[in-house]
Amino acid sequence: MSLPDVVLDYEVLADDIAAKVKLDGEHLVLLAESFSGPLAVLLATRLDVQALVLVARIKPPLLLIQFLLTGGDRR
Repeated sequence: MSLPDVVLDYEVLADDIAAKVKLDGEHLVLLAESFSGPLAVLLATRLDVQALVLVARIKPPLLLIQFLLTGGDRR
């Protein structure tokens, strides 16, 4: 599916995409990464989706990971 060549806000873009999606009784899972998350949430309200998966690609600091995995115990 091609997207419009013009800048649109999320609401208008979600309406445009939802009008083009043909499910024919099939299940739909939306996967959104980073900035496409808000668009996927809007699409999920317009389409009959089975699941919505939002992925954030943030690399937390190593010290935070160590703390969460060890509970702060460095032994």
